[in-house]
Amino acid sequence: MLLRTLTAACFLMLPGFAAENFGLIQVTDVRTWTHPGSTRVVVQFSGPFEYAADSTANPDRIFFDIAGARPWIGKRRMAVRRPADALVQSVRVAERLPGTTRVVFDLNSPVAYTVSRLSAPDRMVIEFRRKRAVRAILTRRHKVFVPPPTPQRIPRPVVLAGIRSAREGRRVTVAEVMEAA
Repeated sequence: MLLRTLTAACFLMLPGFAAENFGLIQVTDVRTWTHPGSTRVVVQFSGPFEYAADSTANPDRIFFDIAGARPWIGKRRMAVRRPADALVQSVRVAERLPGTTRVVFDLNSPVAYTVSRLSAPDRMVIEFRRKRAVRAILTRRHKVFVPPPTPQRIPRPVVLAGIRSAREGRRVTVAEVMEAA
């Protein structure tokens, strides 16, 4: 009985040691904050990371693949967070392929997002905003000035009538070229 318990304990501790032993970083925490008109999500890592982002529609989702990472959140290999939020329905973290962790954001509606990378400790900060809100903020802050179209003088093509004369050995003056144009 004691042997079984020790064996089970060793197997449960392996994922944490395996990530460290193979040079993989760990996804250690996911936190969310809700603000009026936006949502901020912080994903924390045990070291420097690289990511690739993509999205899907119907259902609206944004996901990040973190190469060389394994999730280890609350001593588990996967995590689900369900913030009470108008933009983000849930945040799911799991190992998609060995050594690649996927962070999926299930969204309630299409959003615009920005990603920031911070260090000490290594984190990825994702901020979501409604697409309508982004346009409204931009139009309020920055007045777009479109100058009226200015008529442009289209230069006439220069016809070098004197080329034939120059080939014949005769010098061509600038006045002759201007007259030909």
